[in-house]
Amino acid sequence: NNLTAADRVFVECELFLDGLKPDREYTVLHFARSQQPMPIHAKLDTAAIDLVYLGSINNIIDISLIRKITEAVVKIKPTRFHIIGEGETKDRLISELNATGAEVIDHGILFDPLEKQKVFDQCHYGLNIIKPNVMVGLTMKSLDYMIGGLPMLNSIGGDTEKLVEEYNLGFNVDRRTLEELAEKITHEEPEVAETRRLNMQKVYLEFFSEETFFRTLDEVNA
Repeated sequence: NNLTAADRVFVECELFLDGLKPDREYTVLHFARSQQPMPIHAKLDTAAIDLVYLGSINNIIDISLIRKITEAVVKIKPTRFHIIGEGETKDRLISELNATGAEVIDHGILFDPLEKQKVFDQCHYGLNIIKPNVMVGLTMKSLDYMIGGLPMLNSIGGDTEKLVEEYNLGFNVDRRTLEELAEKITHEEPEVAETRRLNMQKVYLEFFSEETFFRTLDEVNA
């Protein structure tokens, strides 16, 4: 109701503009982190697939889709599913994953960036999976994956979907083609995987670093 009184509108992501439809000038000001990208020491198991979910395990994550993705991958290769985080639906997530035949590894909550990176370095993909009715264009877990150089399996539309597609950060998940997605994940060439890890960190520095945040503000005030 008060947007009309603003001299300038800042939006966290471009997706929010679809709901706001501001009739005046606006600036996309992505949330940012001061943390520098972590050194990558990937040690990927070629005989299995390691996936990880990081963050709060609550009612907006799409546990059903996470299970279906895992089921499709398990059919092709042995799969380990790492969990970093807690939340009210964690027991259900673990139960659904166990039912797929994947090995579930619960790391609990990890605040130490080095400990978190040790998990990322052994994982092929981080999951960024939210229910389709939730209006979200970006997530903080995406930045964690970017800092750690971990490619994403993403179901979030808007800004994140565009970044994944444009900068080769992993795969946007189409619920209708999960078997095809599993084939791509399980038969990925090592050099492709390495490129995606580097791409994640490049995108973080370009769009979500503290330097970029303040540069955007300076440009607005110039």
